[in-house]
Amino acid sequence: DPHLHCIPSLHVLTICYNYHKTREIVGKHGGSGRRGRSVAAQAYHWAVRITEAVLMVKQHSVLDIGPSLFLLSRLFPDCDEPEIRRFVARLFADAPAPPRPTADRVRAEILRSYEEVLQIERNRGGRQPSEVLLGYLREKLRLR
Repeated sequence: DPHLHCIPSLHVLTICYNYHKTREIVGKHGGSGRRGRSVAAQAYHWAVRITEAVLMVKQHSVLDIGPSLFLLSRLFPDCDEPEIRRFVARLFADAPAPPRPTADRVRAEILRSYEEVLQIERNRGGRQPSEVLLGYLREKLRLR
């Protein structure tokens, strides 16, 4: 599989959706206790780890993750911009690899691509998320 401009990442969308749905279900069923918080924390932990894994095994490029998180936020509005930023901040925060400077650059690049997609959305107001992502891809391909 080529690993550049493979957006959206279904890996990232699926695992992040699972985390958000788990959190919602736990909240609806009185899971505010220690066990409920633990279940939600584990789902979050695995969402972060699986996102890291798709990058480490080069299933996706760093440039694919930000647009995928953008789409997640548009499909599931409770996954808002602060939540996306918190999620990205956790990527590689506790992982033994890559080295810290590399991890910092990876997180910065993910946020940069996320912000690029947000800017395209603002510039083209009212467009469907799929059209915004296509605009992002067109811009990336034009820059090559």
